[in-house]
Amino acid sequence: MGEVLSKEKLIKEFLESVKPALLRHEGDVELHKIEDNVVYLKFNGACVDCNVRPESMFPMLKMMLMNKFPWVKDVIDLTV
Repeated sequence: MGEVLSKEKLIKEFLESVKPALLRHEGDVELHKIEDNVVYLKFNGACVDCNVRPESMFPMLKMMLMNKFPWVKDVIDLTV
């Protein structure tokens, strides 16, 4: 359980570092959960309807997370 909390803390700290860029556009991203080393994210605010999110923002964030944290197997966007 401690390992999961540590991973959660690491991902949350990373997301905090990218939030200022999203907040400038009235958007946000949050960690929904980590399960079997798969990170589940949810975008909020202006990011929900933004055309850039699925084509550029999410793939870039996914690549950054997987490069920074080798244990991350995948990153899933739960935004509806």
